[in-house]
Amino acid sequence: MMQSQFEYAKDHIQQGRMLKGDESSQAGGDKSFGEWPAMNTRAFFVRLMDLIFSTGLIVGFAYFMYREIEKQKGTNFGVSQKNEFEFKKSEEIKERLNDVKGIDEITGEIHNVIRMIKDP
Repeated sequence: MMQSQFEYAKDHIQQGRMLKGDESSQAGGDKSFGEWPAMNTRAFFVRLMDLIFSTGLIVGFAYFMYREIEKQKGTNFGVSQKNEFEFKKSEEIKERLNDVKGIDEITGEIHNVIRMIKDP
C-alpha cells in the first residue's frame, strides 16, 4: 500500500532526527510535527553576536568610505584648491593687453572670424 506524500515526508524527517540523535524523536515523537526544536541558548547568542558584529563591520566600513568621499569633494585627488588664486583690482595690474606680443595679428584674426559669422 502506498503512503501519501505527507506521511512519507513526516517519516523521512523523523528518521533523519533519529540518525542525528534527537532525543525527542527517539522518545516516541511526543512533539507534534512542524514544531521548532529547542535551541541552545549559547548557540543563539553566538549567532546573534556574529550577526551584530558583521553588520557593525559593514556599516562601519560604509561610514568610513562616506567620510573619505566627503573629504575629497572639494579637492583634486586629495589636494586642496583653497586660496589658490589671488584677486587683484584693475588698478593693481601693470600689464595690459596691448603689451602682449602679436596682439595685432590676433585682433585681426578675431575681426575676420566675426565678419565671417555675420556675413557667411
